[in-house]
Amino acid sequence: MTKEDRDRAQARIDKAAKAAQDARSGKADRDAASKAVLDNMAKLKALRLARDTGALLEVIPEYRAAIGYRLDSPRQPLTLDEHLFAVVQYTSDAGAPLAVRLAALLHDLGKPDADATGGDHAHLGAGATGRVMRRLRYPNTLRDDVVRIVAGHSFWLEGVIDDRFARRFLASHGLDRARELVVHKRADLKAKAVEDWELEHLAELARHVEEQRDAVYRLGDLAVDGRDLLELGFREGPALGAELARLLDVVIDDPAANARETLLALAREALA
Repeated sequence: MTKEDRDRAQARIDKAAKAAQDARSGKADRDAASKAVLDNMAKLKALRLARDTGALLEVIPEYRAAIGYRLDSPRQPLTLDEHLFAVVQYTSDAGAPLAVRLAALLHDLGKPDADATGGDHAHLGAGATGRVMRRLRYPNTLRDDVVRIVAGHSFWLEGVIDDRFARRFLASHGLDRARELVVHKRADLKAKAVEDWELEHLAELARHVEEQRDAVYRLGDLAVDGRDLLELGFREGPALGAELARLLDVVIDDPAANARETLLALAREALA
């Protein structure tokens, strides 16, 4: 790296650190400050320099265990910090929304703990992400979105990726987050050594998600509701919610089943 490169990268870090301080102190609009942090640190050279100078740990001390951490996996030949930096770069290159870029920066911070304890790295990473964003006083809505992206990012793409798979994916995440997860996953896979079929399956998922975006995958879209089930004899409580969830599951598998009489007949069978 030349002196000119170092000076430019340092200027980005200084600007990012100031934006982070503004976000903590409330001196600036926090969402704009958050974007400034990513815009000025979401470059490989700047992130590496931030790590090497200690600036990154000043802003995100949760990165300590990730720096130099080896994953010992053919799929992930990079150290954990370099993998995270690469994912950030790919999301930045793709023009991804702020929530996706923040998730890229933080999504695997739970891996060292997961390796040590046998826990789920996405769950642990979501907890770490929430702590980071809460401490830096990110807006609640943005924090919730990023935490949910991190929590959901480790989905598998094996097997058949079809309309039914997409409807189940939409039922789990909703349309907006499903799209965010696809963008994040694409960047995550690009930063790994994966076989072509994984990227192909992800492209299939993206296509099917758009094709199924108007399908029934939410309780509010069912042809019956809680009042209908109460009239059949169900009582208020967990059993009512469980039956509605079961009916939605049926419709996700078979959209043609979303007819009032069909669903009422299924509910009557459950009461018998």
